[in-house]
Amino acid sequence: MAPQKRPPLPVYAPFDSFNSQKQLAELAASWPAERLVAIWNSLAGVVAVESFKSPKAAVSRIWARIQRLAEPAKPTVEPEKPKAHKKAKGGAQAAKGASAKAKATRPGCNFVPTGRSHSFGNWWTT
Repeated sequence: MAPQKRPPLPVYAPFDSFNSQKQLAELAASWPAERLVAIWNSLAGVVAVESFKSPKAAVSRIWARIQRLAEPAKPTVEPEKPKAHKKAKGGAQAAKGASAKAKATRPGCNFVPTGRSHSFGNWWTT
């Protein structure tokens, strides 16, 4: 059985388009009030309403809101303040009994040999 070819569907817009507040008002004149409420409540960032005082008021509010949709979003969060740098705690410590000169000249070295048992050449004799 060969597949049946279907004719292409017509391309149409299931909505009315407008380019000005005046055109929106002309379209809205034939719409029920519930449609204007539904349009308003579907817009991002608005407080939902149950009705408008008049279709003119609804069109005015809807038009003003959709004009702001084209604007780039403004950041609402303040940038974080840089945190103060804390001083390092601890770090390399010199061995007990090491002279101040040995402590100052060997930064980062944790081992300072003291006494005979820790001398490098005689570690096996102790």
